[in-house]
Amino acid sequence: MPNKRDRRKRQLKIWVDDETLFKFKKVADKLGMTVTSILLGYIFEQTKNVKLTANEQQLIDSERKTRHHS
Repeated sequence: MPNKRDRRKRQLKIWVDDETLFKFKKVADKLGMTVTSILLGYIFEQTKNVKLTANEQQLIDSERKTRHHS
């Protein structure tokens, strides 16, 4: 189903003041990008070299299983 969310993804919410959001949208428009794509690019860049321990990966897998069975 094309409109179904990827079960591995989680929603991230932040609060930002109106002026900063307006400015950020302006930057995104100038770059021909969405606010989401800029934020995801930043997140991926900052975390690409972060290694997870076996325990951390196990925790993620456990949470994922719990979410999908509820």
